[in-house]
Amino acid sequence: MTAEQVTQAMVVNWQDVPGKLSHGGGESHGLLQHIGRADALHPVLHTLGFLNRSRIPAGAHHEPHLHDDHEEVFFIVGGKGAVLLGEERRPVHEGDAIYIPVGTVHGLINDSDDWLDFVAIGGVAQP
Repeated sequence: MTAEQVTQAMVVNWQDVPGKLSHGGGESHGLLQHIGRADALHPVLHTLGFLNRSRIPAGAHHEPHLHDDHEEVFFIVGGKGAVLLGEERRPVHEGDAIYIPVGTVHGLINDSDDWLDFVAIGGVAQP
């Protein structure tokens, strides 16, 4: 792992990031491309491994687990719940992006009365 790689889990909501004009005709909210120092680019998802649209029904959860071979980003597209990142439990809701480094214990919990919808994007870890 290089010094530029991110090793800390984080949650960022798109509404908390100032929007910028994007490609001359849209708005873009940078969620995970600039992590850490404002003057340095810290890449995440170094090699795309998968992109999944996933759902967790009310009252259900993903068992806490970790991956030694890939990092992940979850983007909450609907609903609310909580994410486990190591020993920490943090609330999540629509618009949150969650970065999970390689080797971080994580899980999603739907403690609401409706579906928790998210997109999971995985990147293969680089040696």
